[in-house]
Amino acid sequence: MYQDLRDSQIFQLPSGRHLRRLKNRVTQRPGINDECLEWMYNTAQANNLPPCGHYGGIIHDEAKIQQDLVINAKVLVGWIDTGEEAHYLNVLREKGVNQSLATDVLQLTFLGNTGFRFPIAHFPTCGIKGSELYILIWEAVSKLQSWGFYVDYIMQDGGSQNREFTKIHFNGNPTEEFFLSDHLVCPGKKIAHCQDFSHNMKKLRNSLLSSGNHKYSKRLLQKDGSYIVWDHWIDAFKWDERTNSRKVYYKLSSTHIHPDSSEKMRNHLADEVLNEDMLNLMKQYQDSLHNGEILRGTIDLLENSSTLVRIFRDPRPICNVNDTRLSELQSVLRWFQLWRSQYQHLPTKVANKMIPSSKCLDDIESLMHSFLHVCKVHLEQFKGAEIVPARFNSDIAENIFCQQRGL
Repeated sequence: MYQDLRDSQIFQLPSGRHLRRLKNRVTQRPGINDECLEWMYNTAQANNLPPCGHYGGIIHDEAKIQQDLVINAKVLVGWIDTGEEAHYLNVLREKGVNQSLATDVLQLTFLGNTGFRFPIAHFPTCGIKGSELYILIWEAVSKLQSWGFYVDYIMQDGGSQNREFTKIHFNGNPTEEFFLSDHLVCPGKKIAHCQDFSHNMKKLRNSLLSSGNHKYSKRLLQKDGSYIVWDHWIDAFKWDERTNSRKVYYKLSSTHIHPDSSEKMRNHLADEVLNEDMLNLMKQYQDSLHNGEILRGTIDLLENSSTLVRIFRDPRPICNVNDTRLSELQSVLRWFQLWRSQYQHLPTKVANKMIPSSKCLDDIESLMHSFLHVCKVHLEQFKGAEIVPARFNSDIAENIFCQQRGL
């Protein structure tokens, strides 16, 4: 019908894409809207989402926005709005009512274990606090469950407010409880708190960038008495360019080796200096040296980091708890735990220079603990269900921000 009317040229019609946007439009208000959740529920029903697809996690992230006020239906839009309870807490804290323009927007997205995803809420903020996150996210978990969607994990990046949010759930160190806290909406269940894989790889790569014997080096990483320094990556890269007419690792470039501040934010650049191709190059370079033993610690690290990259970028589903990739992850987890424990007897200031930051190691542990927990619980609950490791990250939240900036 639409195409017939458009072909008749009796009057000009907007494009089909534009009409779909108008048809799917709901009033966008800060907070968790029932209209949006109803749309999410109807979309799941229309796509015949299986019961296992109603289980998944909440991914939350913040992005900078331009400070501005907009008149929308005689209402000023642009103020900070993190909900009524957070507002009253702020009144008590500030001892008065203050209105401020938002500088960031917090986006909450549901990601199901079958890949179904839906942005469920946004909140204009001026830098969210951990206590505010606690209120907003648990309200979202409760609302989702009332519409038949169940949250098994909460994923975030390594911001200070996110760490504060995670710590609120634990009496002691979250690592001692494997980053699993009590589920406030489903008594008797546990909910996992994890850091995003892509951010973890960038933090690990940044720790390596700062490791060396130079004046500007903040660390000198060691494992089993062998040094792990960024010069090993530089030397391997130069050897490959100088020696081989056809490079062993053709993707590796000076951008990987000497990234600037913007290039440090690119996920693929971090993955590609920690993956199996980098491990292969480092082994080839080791064979060319008279004293290849100096690369033992670096190769040991790459053997474990490449396993992480291979598994968490793998689009093949995990269908049962006996999948070899899960046992590989447990092995990598033990390796990182052992690395941390090797230097616990030393003064903290000395030990911190010999291993990546405790935040980095905590985040890597949280990722593996959470993924192993989700796989175990989900695959035991739903026989024949699948978990795709490549989906277990916050890339979709970043993609939503990119789409919004594009619009």
